[in-house]
Amino acid sequence: MIDKKIQDVPPKILGNKFKNAIKTVLKTSSISAVDYWLEINNEKKYYEARLIPLTKHQIIIIIRNSTEAKKAQENLIESEERIRLIIENALDAVIMIDEKGTVIDWNSQAERIFGWTKKDIIGKTMSDMIIPVQHRTAHKKGLRKFLKTGESKILDRRIEITALRKNSEEFPVELSVSPIHMRDKLVFSAFVSDITIRKKAEEDLLRKNKYESIISSVTKSVHSSIDLAQVLQSASDSICTNMDGVDAVAIYIKEDMKAVLKAHIGLTNDYINSAGIIPYPKGFTWKTLKDNKPIYCKDAGKDKHIGPAGIRLGTKSYVSLPLTYEGKPVGTVNTHSYSKNAFDDEQLNMLKIVIQQIEVAIRNANKANELKQSEQRYRTLFDQSPIGICIFDKDMTITECNDSMVRIFQSSRDKIIGLNMHKLKDQTFLPIVKDALDGKIAYHESFYQASTSNAKLHLLASVVPIKDEAGNVDSVMGVVEDITQRKKDENEIRSLNIDLEKRVAERTTQLRAANNELEAFSYSVSHDLRSPLRAMDGFSQAVFEDYHDKIDDKGKDYLTRIRKASQRMSDLIDDLLNLSRLTRSDMEFVDVNLSKLVSANIDELKRIEPKRKIKIKIKDDVKVKGDHRLLNIAIENLVGNAWKFTSKNSNPMIEFGVSNSSENRIYYIKDNGAGFNMEYAGKLFGPFQRLHSDQDYRASGIGLATVQRVITRHGGKIWAEGKEGKGATFFFTLTEA
Repeated sequence: MIDKKIQDVPPKILGNKFKNAIKTVLKTSSISAVDYWLEINNEKKYYEARLIPLTKHQIIIIIRNSTEAKKAQENLIESEERIRLIIENALDAVIMIDEKGTVIDWNSQAERIFGWTKKDIIGKTMSDMIIPVQHRTAHKKGLRKFLKTGESKILDRRIEITALRKNSEEFPVELSVSPIHMRDKLVFSAFVSDITIRKKAEEDLLRKNKYESIISSVTKSVHSSIDLAQVLQSASDSICTNMDGVDAVAIYIKEDMKAVLKAHIGLTNDYINSAGIIPYPKGFTWKTLKDNKPIYCKDAGKDKHIGPAGIRLGTKSYVSLPLTYEGKPVGTVNTHSYSKNAFDDEQLNMLKIVIQQIEVAIRNANKANELKQSEQRYRTLFDQSPIGICIFDKDMTITECNDSMVRIFQSSRDKIIGLNMHKLKDQTFLPIVKDALDGKIAYHESFYQASTSNAKLHLLASVVPIKDEAGNVDSVMGVVEDITQRKKDENEIRSLNIDLEKRVAERTTQLRAANNELEAFSYSVSHDLRSPLRAMDGFSQAVFEDYHDKIDDKGKDYLTRIRKASQRMSDLIDDLLNLSRLTRSDMEFVDVNLSKLVSANIDELKRIEPKRKIKIKIKDDVKVKGDHRLLNIAIENLVGNAWKFTSKNSNPMIEFGVSNSSENRIYYIKDNGAGFNMEYAGKLFGPFQRLHSDQDYRASGIGLATVQRVITRHGGKIWAEGKEGKGATFFFTLTEA
């Protein structure tokens, strides 16, 4: 190497490097350095040559092996690159600020989380960019305190705070900040995680736990108590305590036409005094009850159903849900909030679940009340029954008895309770008690000698097995009735019946004889009396015709009167015979349409008097059971009367109808004709009783008597109401066959 030129030193490229460096050193008289490497034994070796000027024409070159230093530098660069890549691709936002709070580094995740690009935010004050306004003063104060004292409450620990996005949206983050000394400068590195999803999940879980707590509390209360008031109060407490946004709860139960406050929490005394009882139909509580539908009011200020008490309470929104029993609304659960839009769908669904549990409590309370009432009724029947009742256990020992049992056996309760059937001297009732224990219902009738009065009692005993829920007989109910008096009465009745049968037979014989006499009388009337009447009528007619020219007008009038009187007498005889036949004729009960009978009789009267204008009202399809012929006779007379007595009315009206009373159906025929004085109503149905003169309305006086007999034979009643000049109404009933 001695005496060689530097450019000739291999490799030549190094020679050129040194040549250029030497020129620079000699020219500038300054120290220079040349870095180079050589491959020795297939391995790179790094060297550093320092060129130091000695004179204007001489320099000294010092060469050292820098392989290890070079490798260390490369490792450092590689390490820094790895750190940069890790930070850049970290899932957390990585932010670095200097001691003034200025952002000096900002990774990609920070861009995604906060919305600011690295270019936008580098050099900006961090607190102005990502810290909400309400926290900026505290941040700056904490930074100054740390720089002054080295103390901080947030450094080197994880905390949860609220951050600010570029779009001004605040959101929760988890933050850890550490101070770093870098090249004699203090910087702060912050790792920030967006925990919005996690916080929502935590809130959802917390809410779920709260809701489960509400449902669990109410369910536990429902299954541990049948006291409805206790369950309702537990439900209101749980809802108000565990449901977000609920400030007060009121549970109402409907009592007649009032909604009564039964459980509450968070209500003021003013509200309780003003709305403790809500009369029908005030407020949203009654709207819920009437519609049987939930109400969710998001803004009570715009609601027309909220009352003054709710407004004074401060209610801004509310939910009212119906409580039902057997499908019918029986109450409401009202939740009040002092905020608008306080309830979401999830809360409403949870409330519906609570409602279902409360409805179970209502059912349980009603069942318990029914059971209690049933037990009270049973106890009352047991204690007050005139029949002796006792209970036997499986060993045939009497465990309970009522006062009637004590009275019948002329003993005391203490002596009867505890008696065992096996130990009694009188084993009369032992077999039927055994039958009952085998699951049978048994009866026995026998005599019993009373111990105190020494009276011989006639007793009827029956036993019924009492089974448990599994269907096994666990006790027996015995019923003992003292039938001594009944047996005595039965014997007397039997004796009376025998005597009555004899009397009936005798009376039947007498009636048969009377009927025979009546038949003979009817025959006599129809034949013996008619002959003279026919003779009178016939000879009068002959005289009138044969001696017409020889008799003056007065004589002719007399003859006419004789004929009319004989004809009227004949008609009366016919009516009397018909009336007597009504009581003797056989009856055949069939379906009879009274409406059609009335209509047919009206049509016949219209045929006879076609020019007569009359308003007719007939109720359709009125059917009864009765004798068609007799009922037609009755209807014919009633309709004929109405037709006759409306003849002088300018706007005549006849109506047939039916009304229902508490006992039976009442049929009526009504007219607006002559009417009658109610003072004489009792005489209407007697034979030949007439309230109007023959000159005004011609009649025989037998019609209504005939109607009464027809109605009486049908087991019914007939009566009339009327007023002179205002018409009459005839009412009648018929026994439902």
